[in-house]
Amino acid sequence: MTPKTVLIVDDEIELREILEFDFETAGFNVLSAGNGSEALKLLESQTVEALVSDIRMPIFDGVQLLTEVRKRNYPVAMVFISGFSDITPQAAYDKGIQGMFVKPFDRRGLVTTIERLLEPMTKRWTHQKDFKAEKQINITFSDFNTALKDKSLNVGRGGLYLNVPDLAVTPGINVSFNIVFKNAIPQSISGGGIVRWARSSEVGIEFEFLSEPTLEFILNHIKESKSVAYIPQN
Repeated sequence: MTPKTVLIVDDEIELREILEFDFETAGFNVLSAGNGSEALKLLESQTVEALVSDIRMPIFDGVQLLTEVRKRNYPVAMVFISGFSDITPQAAYDKGIQGMFVKPFDRRGLVTTIERLLEPMTKRWTHQKDFKAEKQINITFSDFNTALKDKSLNVGRGGLYLNVPDLAVTPGINVSFNIVFKNAIPQSISGGGIVRWARSSEVGIEFEFLSEPTLEFILNHIKESKSVAYIPQN
């Protein structure tokens, strides 16, 4: 099996070298760059499956890099690492980031996240064995398309957005959800996920697992919608 390639982008040389070691030990090929501009040149000439990037860098920062990567439709799983709050989680996930780690972070957790993101969605979202929900979300809408138009619900490439009063959830907790539609197909969207951000009545949930009918529907929706957002803002 050919090893996957991860590109590490950070202006801190010592951190780059540490992460290079971690990913090489996990069996990855590793490339590195000191800023977003260098990273883009590598992406133009090399096959890269995953990208781990700092946000605050000279010349070309991580947010600019993310925007350019998604604009060019590079099929790359991308995660931010940063010691600064240069972008809110909701904005980052909406722009297409697939994970955020705040320095200092769990290095093994970063490698595990990249490994999981590189799994086929059909495999990644069928892992339910070790998932334990701290809260159950049950919601009923008239139908899927009306909920989209009303901006009560949206679905991205890796999670969903809900705008419903009194959800009372906090970032980082595991939730199970069952969203029922009174009319039309699908009849429901059900599964479990991690709350990545929450504000007032709005919440962004990253998928951890999906029921079999939901998985089929979500995969078709992702294909048809061509959404850039991993977890939409609205």
